[in-house]
Amino acid sequence: MRIPANAKTIGAHAFSGIAAEVVYGPDGCGTLGARAFANCPNLRQIRLPRDCAIDPVAFFGCPGLAAICAPDGGGTEDFAAENGYGFIAEAEILGNPGGIISVADPPEPPVVVSASAISSTAIEVSWVKSPGSTADAYRVLYNTTNDPGTSQECCKCDPGKTSVQINGLKPLTRYYFWVQAVNAVGGSKLSGACCSSAWTLN
Repeated sequence: MRIPANAKTIGAHAFSGIAAEVVYGPDGCGTLGARAFANCPNLRQIRLPRDCAIDPVAFFGCPGLAAICAPDGGGTEDFAAENGYGFIAEAEILGNPGGIISVADPPEPPVVVSASAISSTAIEVSWVKSPGSTADAYRVLYNTTNDPGTSQECCKCDPGKTSVQINGLKPLTRYYFWVQAVNAVGGSKLSGACCSSAWTLN
């Protein structure tokens, strides 16, 4: 999806709930408002200018967003680093149509995910690596409802890991977990096969 070139500001909730996977932001866009792209589970890449002022919750409910593309050395790169998003410098991909990543594909999702309670406040989440092993990391997300769109990231694991213990949970509570494979291009889809749930113990 391409945002009109004359857009200077993308306001609050402007593109909430869109189905796009890749968004091209205009060079003159200086501000990205609160929840501008909220609840866009398919969104995996966005291209923005070098110094776009991005609200901390601009991408609330976007668990698949793994790559922000922009000229390096500016506020957009800082935002990506501070909020756990992958960043690709635009200079690295010049010559590609639209100035956005097109040199590779996101990894396939993990084959299966399981969750097992080990105490009243901890659950162990396990998964089988993505086919082809193109993942650079695995994001583990959780929620107390079966809704990946409002899930939160609880950790990011090295590509060699296939399990992690999630601590600090509430006793006697059912948690849903999703595992997403990510690389520099983007994140895998959060399909049903990537989801498992478990109750914490009493």
